[in-house]
Amino acid sequence: MNKGFTLIELAIVMIIIGIILGSAIKSTEIIKDARAKANITDITKLADAQHTFYERVARFAGDSDNDGQIDFTSLNSTNPPDEANTTNSGDMDFAFQELENLGILPVKTNSDHATIRSGGPAYFAGSTVTDVAGNNTVLNMIVVRQVPCLTAFAMEQNIDKSSPDAANSASTGRVRYIDGTALEAINAWTVNTICANNPDTLTNLAYLFDRF
Repeated sequence: MNKGFTLIELAIVMIIIGIILGSAIKSTEIIKDARAKANITDITKLADAQHTFYERVARFAGDSDNDGQIDFTSLNSTNPPDEANTTNSGDMDFAFQELENLGILPVKTNSDHATIRSGGPAYFAGSTVTDVAGNNTVLNMIVVRQVPCLTAFAMEQNIDKSSPDAANSASTGRVRYIDGTALEAINAWTVNTICANNPDTLTNLAYLFDRF
């Protein structure tokens, strides 16, 4: 005679399934957090290099006219740093070259300097933001392209200590979403607004290392 599962057996199966699912979710969280922390380490090294340069020269590397803003301004460059035009103040390679010339960064290719472990490339840029009153604020930043959305969210939580879905979290603090060619103005870091409802979407962000 066929015998069905008892309630106890079904309960045990459900518990096992729950443990497996919980472990999978936990593993995903651990991987996401590890990637975010690796990125933060890489970005912090670049930011520290800029601060060291500032202490020595009284300006940031890449700010050749000493107006407070790094000369390279593109927040959506599709070309990674390379060895071309390192003496051109409007080129993203110029800041890396200046940091190298003072011995702050080791001698290696600019593409290696710009390599971030989860996403990339990363490069220095400056942007001027105008508020509703017409006041201009200079923001110097490290642009990091093609970062997985969940990693970007974890960076927001680790650096700005705010929930990604908090009001305007993508447009305030040090970690900001790059919306096309400019910094995000109002939105939060959410899957529907930033990631097109796909947490694996690659996105672009800026880490503001200067005072703001």
